Amino acid sequence: MPEQKPEPNTSHQEDFAEPKKSSTGKTILFVVIAIVVIVAAAGGTYYYMNKKIADQKKAQQAQIDALNAKVAELQKSQVVENKTTEETASPTIYKNIKYSYQLEVPNGWDYEEIQSGILNLYVDKNSPLKGEGTVNASIGYSDFGHGTPGPLTSRTTVVINGIQMEKSVYEGGDPSRKLVTYKFNKNNIYYAIEYVGNSSDQESFTAFEQMVNTFKLTD
Repeated sequence: MPEQKPEPNTSHQEDFAEPKKSSTGKTILFVVIAIVVIVAAAGGTYYYMNKKIADQKKAQQAQIDALNAKVAELQKSQVVENKTTEETASPTIYKNIKYSYQLEVPNGWDYEEIQSGILNLYVDKNSPLKGEGTVNASIGYSDFGHGTPGPLTSRTTVVINGIQMEKSVYEGGDPSRKLVTYKFNKNNIYYAIEYVGNSSDQESFTAFEQMVNTFKLTD
């Protein structure tokens, strides 16, 4: 019989191979865990940084909104203050001792006393297109004033601060001009308050009418 060769003993090889497989699996598992940890950390950092930037932008916008609100409030206060200053500014009061009368000069108007009984008032002395007023007083009758620009359009009797006056309005010409007169006689003194200006200059005429309403006799 032929001699049988003993089969090689592979048990030791298997013993050596198994530890190698186990080591490789652990390495892969470690790498996977490391990747998961890194990705999670990166994701957390990205989320944190984005949230931080968003919070900073939100805080900056809140500061900008607060500053804009303060600026708007200051502007509003300035407008109110300016308006209040304009409304509460002391008016210029003209007094005529000789003929015993006084009135408030409209804001922005200039005036000059030509004679003791004649007061001229101007919106703009250098602009003939703007309205102007005249207050005339004299002892004995005198037909004061400007030539009439057109026909008489109205004549009424008005009472201002206890004084009865005759109000006459003349209007016409090209461009259209307006002449308004207030006349009365008191203690043999004849007064005439007159306005002349473009019919379209309603602002000046309104200021003149307001001035007439402040006219008072002081004696």
